[in-house]
Amino acid sequence: MSTPTGHPSRLDRLLSYIESDSTNLALRNDAIREACDAGEWKIARALIESGLSKHPGSAALLASLGLVELQAQRYVEAECALVAALAGGLEAPEVRFNLAFCRFGLGDYAQALELLADPVLVPVLPIALLLRARCLHHLDRPLEAIADCKAYLEFASDDADAKGLLSLLLYEKRSLSEARGLSEAALLQNATQLEAMLTLGALAADERDYETAASTYLTLVEAHPLCGRGWLGLALVDLLRMRMDSAKRYIALATATMPDHIGSLHVLAWIEVVRGNFPEARSAFQRALSIDRNFAETHGGLAVVAVLEGDGAAATACIKRALRLQPGCLSARYADALALDRAGKREAAQAAFEELMSTRIADEGGSYRSFVAAHLRSLRDDPETATMFATRH
Repeated sequence: MSTPTGHPSRLDRLLSYIESDSTNLALRNDAIREACDAGEWKIARALIESGLSKHPGSAALLASLGLVELQAQRYVEAECALVAALAGGLEAPEVRFNLAFCRFGLGDYAQALELLADPVLVPVLPIALLLRARCLHHLDRPLEAIADCKAYLEFASDDADAKGLLSLLLYEKRSLSEARGLSEAALLQNATQLEAMLTLGALAADERDYETAASTYLTLVEAHPLCGRGWLGLALVDLLRMRMDSAKRYIALATATMPDHIGSLHVLAWIEVVRGNFPEARSAFQRALSIDRNFAETHGGLAVVAVLEGDGAAATACIKRALRLQPGCLSARYADALALDRAGKREAAQAAFEELMSTRIADEGGSYRSFVAAHLRSLRDDPETATMFATRH
């Protein structure tokens, strides 16, 4: 490696010094830092590993090993090295931040947040505010996450990731105009910024601009193939467009990347309801139930499946559970209307359905209302299942 002028780089010079003084730990640590700064991760790893053979237990070398493992997204190995570095007495803010980032990568958001609470971190590493905001988002503490995002932007006003994350947080709090502006600003700086693309995709879907939504989500998953929310967005858009085969493919990818995400399991279940695959729908709802038994829309969804399968007793029990947990549960109310229709009580069913679709609901209920509408469209379009109740909508 050499500089543009043809002279050996600083890293080359440090490596040559180490060849003649291999036990000099300070020199080795300088070379490791230089290698990391230059993105020469293989060289850094080799220096660390050979150094640990000469200086076993060196906290500085363990901290560097943690950074190298973190860069490779080997979070378990990184955690072991960083914990050992802290235990060895190295209390540098960078080590604590890297351990927090590692635990974030492992999905341990509460532990990561605890590490980031150290008051010495933010003055030295303001980016700790952004990582803290991400942890708070996952822990469903949006107001604190928004505050930390805004605080970080005071340090780094042009940070695209902070703008993107803040746009998504504000979208989820229904501050739509501000969310749109921030997402567009983030994408001007980074055309594939993940949260900004999620925001724009969701905004387009809300406006029923499904072509734009689908295009946005497709671009997102091409850049971030492990983003479950991107695959989920595509599945939702195609469910609403009644493109059931592609919706099923997309939701399979969403649930593969987010196996414990209840919302994805609900979308999977409703896709199967619309497709008429009731055992598969019931299985997806039961998977959601195993994660959280107190989610009303899961019980409501099971009620819908029970009605469609002709199990009136099971439907009644599920409707009661759902409405006890959430009196306005959309799925349970739909199941009740379907049951009335199946019993031949068309006028009562019609009134129940019209009330369901016209009642003002919280924003989070909008998806379930869309699921109901999609199922009704499938009933309307199938002459074997069409009824007066279904065909009028």
